[in-house]
Amino acid sequence: MAMVASQWLLLDESSPTHAILQKASAPFVVANVFQSLWCASFRPKYNKGYYMYLSWAMLTGTAYSLSKVHETYSYSTSINSGVSFGQYCLYFLPLSLHFGWTTAASLVNLNGAVALNPSASPRVVAWVGHASVIGASSLGAVVSLTRSAPVFGGVIAWALLAVADGMKQRLQSTEKKNDDNDKTEVTGTYGAKTQLQLSRIGAFVSGIAALTAAIQLWTSSN
Repeated sequence: MAMVASQWLLLDESSPTHAILQKASAPFVVANVFQSLWCASFRPKYNKGYYMYLSWAMLTGTAYSLSKVHETYSYSTSINSGVSFGQYCLYFLPLSLHFGWTTAASLVNLNGAVALNPSASPRVVAWVGHASVIGASSLGAVVSLTRSAPVFGGVIAWALLAVADGMKQRLQSTEKKNDDNDKTEVTGTYGAKTQLQLSRIGAFVSGIAALTAAIQLWTSSN
């Protein structure tokens, strides 16, 4: 709300930031519509069958729309156009963070829907998870480097580290149960070791890409 309200209170119509925000307004509105529909998709009647994938579709729509917003203030069209650091922090940093979060969350949402599908085998669930991690890692690296977007890559790296930590805890729980001769199965352990390694590698790749983009931005501004 502060970001939106300040556009009328703080920005002059001749400001470069004002021009960028005008371009970003349409996809920003679409992103908010998708996110509202994402909230609605968690109603109980959508918790079964293929309806479970509605929430994933709405969140993916949000991420795609925010990608279009992100394009309007990427390095080549914002910093070189006179957007100050303060304006970036007020208007564009929150959008970059949310773009990264919705991208990661849409993949998590997809994995959750697949895991809740009673016809999906543990093997299928594991492979969807592996593909999601590879996809997230690729997006984190490509978007960071092609758009000079260290924030996006940093968010993806953080999300992948969180996935790796979750897999580590599952594996530790399994080891503890084995040590205690507990035969109770820990949910979601099929392919967990592979997922752990892929997540760590992906976090490293996205993190390096984000760091590279940040260094490029810093050197270009000096």
